[in-house]
Amino acid sequence: MACGGAKCVGSVKTNNVNGSIRITGVERETVAHTINGDLDITYTKNPVQACRFYTLNGDINAWFQKD
Repeated sequence: MACGGAKCVGSVKTNNVNGSIRITGVERETVAHTINGDLDITYTKNPVQACRFYTLNGDINAWFQKD
């Protein structure tokens, strides 16, 4: 499952089972949960809202912008 290419200007909420989630171009709140997969999230602007990430049997990789 992937979201990206264009800028994601709103909040992103996604769930997946038995697969990874890759989200790019995010600027706001992100909630992402997966089972048996990795989470890869890249922010183009750091969110000011709380974000939640969860995976069972996977890695979480989140890239933020320098202040």
